[in-house]
Amino acid sequence: MSQTLAKHPHLHPLQGLGVGTAQQLRKLCEIQSYGNASENSAFITQVLNLATQTEQRLAEQEARIRHLESLTSTDELTGLLNRRGFMDGMNRALQSARRYNEEGVLSFIDLDDFKTINDTHGHQAGDMVLRRVAELLLNNVRKTDLVARLGGDEYAVLFIHAVKQVGRKRAEILREMLNSSNVIYGPVSIPIRASIGSADYSGWSQPDDMLLNADRAMYREKNRRTRNLSLISRREH
Repeated sequence: MSQTLAKHPHLHPLQGLGVGTAQQLRKLCEIQSYGNASENSAFITQVLNLATQTEQRLAEQEARIRHLESLTSTDELTGLLNRRGFMDGMNRALQSARRYNEEGVLSFIDLDDFKTINDTHGHQAGDMVLRRVAELLLNNVRKTDLVARLGGDEYAVLFIHAVKQVGRKRAEILREMLNSSNVIYGPVSIPIRASIGSADYSGWSQPDDMLLNADRAMYREKNRRTRNLSLISRREH
């Protein structure tokens, strides 16, 4: 820029501003080179004002970009990762597992009789249940683990860098915790019921296979519980 900026080192960061603003600053510098001391002070004021305006616009643009990026990977209702965000995170975890010979556990969670909640109490009650499940999951895993709402009433938790026994124990704790929780909706207490299936993974596992294996394990658990409830009902009658 002009010799004026050279006299004011604190203005050097202005060199990184946008093209339009840089052109304005160069023009101001050219004009200023013919000015006096009072004009020099006015020039600096104009430069700082332009810099402030540009910084504000850049900050707003960056905030909008971050917001748009979060929408592509975050579930709007619960704030958890969505399927896309979860798959991205799972791929990163698998890359790390290959590099460092790590292992972990993927748990697939499905809410039992969730349709009945919506049909009986309405979708607002159903949304409260979905948000409560998300809150319970987030509060009972490590910060390094991944938690997602894959869609509908389906969730997933990736226990990263966890040996089989530890990961499955954590999944069992989540299952017990969810199935002992309720959501208060007006005068009604809605019990949360969930089935969980888990699958181990290593660095050479494939994401789709992991989800399929965990999903199948979840349905085995759901069917087992259904059979047990049916037997209990028969005994009572």
